[in-house]
Amino acid sequence: LDSSRRTNGNTLDNQEGVMGDAWEIAYRYERALNDHAKFALGAGYTHGNIERKPDAIAPAPVGDFTDDYKEWNVGAQMNINALGFGVVYTQNNAGRAQNGDITTWVIGADYALTDNLTLGASYLNREYELGVVLSSQTIDTDRYAAGLRYKLGSGVSVSTTLVQTNNDVPSVAGSGDVDATSLLLGTKISF
Repeated sequence: LDSSRRTNGNTLDNQEGVMGDAWEIAYRYERALNDHAKFALGAGYTHGNIERKPDAIAPAPVGDFTDDYKEWNVGAQMNINALGFGVVYTQNNAGRAQNGDITTWVIGADYALTDNLTLGASYLNREYELGVVLSSQTIDTDRYAAGLRYKLGSGVSVSTTLVQTNNDVPSVAGSGDVDATSLLLGTKISF
């Protein structure tokens, strides 16, 4: 039973395989090169403390953390007139002592055709190590997205995005490859 679902609303302290305190630090630098171009650079680090590592004699249940969670990231963004593009790289250990790294690359761009219409596209690549038992196996994900946003008026816009996701899953880890196509529709109201 998850103690956070009990009536007191708190979890127990010093639990095996559970994250406790976490902290994060980040830096962002922005600069306008001229009236038409600006850029931003950023980096960050996140650390989550495991409350108590699992006993060495009995392996941790699947899904439990076995080490402190550690993640770092770097990113860059550039805007030149109506064109914007950016890239981000991040890696974390998924709270695993070994063979649990998740590495992600994302690159994206957008272009404002008019004051009201913006087109955008992005690509994501992720590699997820499957842990100690399947240490040489990874799930590889590629995601392609393209969309548009249209401003209807002051504070109101609509958007749509088409996403294709391809997951290469080793046969030893599940039922094989998993692919998906999604169409997202949205409305944003700002006031």
